[in-house]
Amino acid sequence: MTWDEIFRIVKGELSERRFRHVLGVVGEAERLAAIHGIDREKARLAALLHDSTKEWEINSQLKMLSECGIIVDNDTLQCPQVLHALSGSVRAKREFGAPFDVAEAIRTHATGEENMTPLQLLIYVADLTEPGRDFARELSPLRALAEKSLEAAACEEARMTLVRETKKGRAIHPDTRKTYEYYKNILQEMRSINDTE
Repeated sequence: MTWDEIFRIVKGELSERRFRHVLGVVGEAERLAAIHGIDREKARLAALLHDSTKEWEINSQLKMLSECGIIVDNDTLQCPQVLHALSGSVRAKREFGAPFDVAEAIRTHATGEENMTPLQLLIYVADLTEPGRDFARELSPLRALAEKSLEAAACEEARMTLVRETKKGRAIHPDTRKTYEYYKNILQEMRSINDTE
């Protein structure tokens, strides 16, 4: 399926507000891909498809996943706001023929995970740092950080998510906590290596 065909399908299915966000993530993904030498086409495709099931009913997402033989774990069921990452990943492969690494970037864009690939890091960060976010001004430091290090930006994003979700009283997916701890440790190791050089 071509970019234009996928673009038309996604645009036709999403609300105007959600599609504006998607376009913002596409632009941010392209920007970060150029800075970090990551495949631009894969970054664009993952960004375009990352929220393709976001507006589906939860039961529709669960039905599609069940039809594919995927059992959703309790951690994800407790955090329905992240379910679209899993269903979107499956849809990207199944319906749009997305490569495995693109689908993986979609799968982890809402929670992150330990030891992400550069493409996964990019989509995880771009989803939050796209300039159309309501609180975009507050994200300027994170956007600047993402230009220097996607690992550092992922760590800070996970920390911000933990604070935000706690304030809202919402369940936090364990992968978000793992993302924060993993990248916090990676950054500490990098600092200690630099200090000894």
